[in-house]
Amino acid sequence: MNANALKAILIEELGSVESGDTVDVPSDRKLTVLLRLGDELVPVSKVRSVRFTKAFVNIVGESDQFFVDTDCDFLLKSEDAQKREDGRPGFH
Repeated sequence: MNANALKAILIEELGSVESGDTVDVPSDRKLTVLLRLGDELVPVSKVRSVRFTKAFVNIVGESDQFFVDTDCDFLLKSEDAQKREDGRPGFH
């Protein structure tokens, strides 16, 4: 997906809040953004906010941040943070 689709999904589907050019991810949501760079996928885990400009997208994770071109391919993985408190993901 492109940057416009990423922004729309963050706001419309995942309940993120837009403030100026930044979209803040709700604290109860675990969000991983995968960046497709050539043949590789680069994960940005525990995303807290995403800033959209005309030239680039700034993805801010818990411990790192990435600046990527708006033409980059994005993939999202999202889960409710409260769902997984009782055990390992996928093992119930």
